[in-house]
Amino acid sequence: MAAEQLSDPQTMIRLSTGYLLERALYAVTKLDIADHIKDDRKTADELAKVIEVDPDILHRLMRAVAGMGIFHQDENGAFALTRLGATLRSDADPSMRSFVLYHHEFVYPSMGEIISSSKSATPGFVKVFGMPFYQFAKENDEAAELFNDFINQNTRFVVPALVSAYDFSNCDRVVDVGGGTGALLSSILAEHETVSGTLFDLPSAIQAAKSGAGGPLPRCELVSGDFFSDKIPHGDTLILKSILHNWKDEKALKILENCRRAVEPDARLLLVERLVGPPNELSDAHYLDLNMMIMNMAQERTEEEYSHLLSSAGFRYSRTFSTESPYHILEYAAQ
Repeated sequence: MAAEQLSDPQTMIRLSTGYLLERALYAVTKLDIADHIKDDRKTADELAKVIEVDPDILHRLMRAVAGMGIFHQDENGAFALTRLGATLRSDADPSMRSFVLYHHEFVYPSMGEIISSSKSATPGFVKVFGMPFYQFAKENDEAAELFNDFINQNTRFVVPALVSAYDFSNCDRVVDVGGGTGALLSSILAEHETVSGTLFDLPSAIQAAKSGAGGPLPRCELVSGDFFSDKIPHGDTLILKSILHNWKDEKALKILENCRRAVEPDARLLLVERLVGPPNELSDAHYLDLNMMIMNMAQERTEEEYSHLLSSAGFRYSRTFSTESPYHILEYAAQ
């Protein structure tokens, strides 16, 4: 029955049980089914022998996920990857595998504490894992690797839209603050051969960048540091992509104040974020705001809220660029 034909009670049932399919998606992702199928067709029996799971349970998981458009099941019961399902392959460009794993291994269990978090204003992640996420990632190499890959792949997905929406040709040195493995900066440097760059992030991200995880970084300095406390390298253009939404206003302001100390009066700061739009609309920013809240008591913001933060740190709003992605680029001048 099509969604528009559902009664209100039926619609509520669909909404409240959607997690069942989502968890099935997590299971087939964690089991690397997409990598095992590749460009072939395989039955659940064939796959179960390789990955050592129960064939009947695997068949039922894959049958359900096929209804989401991830697999196509033929008349003989064999499954092939769809174009959508192929994004779960580890060799896809970009691969959404780490996106699924990150959300289901960290965000999903944290959301189970949403009621207690709403009463205590404590991140659900802390209640489940015993410490803030970024501390957990520092102490857990596997978590740090998954998070860095998640950020890298998510950035690669939107990089073409960001680079085409903003003219970097008149920049001298672009400093990507908290730039992860350098996927965005790599694309900027490839597009503009007269531009140099600096990638600034924690040691684990810089190490991954050195291995080429984010792409080639010619004319680029790689600097390890903490954007709260360490000196941010100077540049005429600073980029903060998907950084401020991870923090409450107080900590976001500390990052911005540190950035302000790194720029000259004629420099600019580019803020790359999703923007919360009008009420009663289900946008990416609206539901990701719940993600930020449960992980770190942080938030997605409106354009006005971001501009208020930037103004408090000594930056003047210039203009906003829309992109062919969920992100906007907000340009600010140092004042």
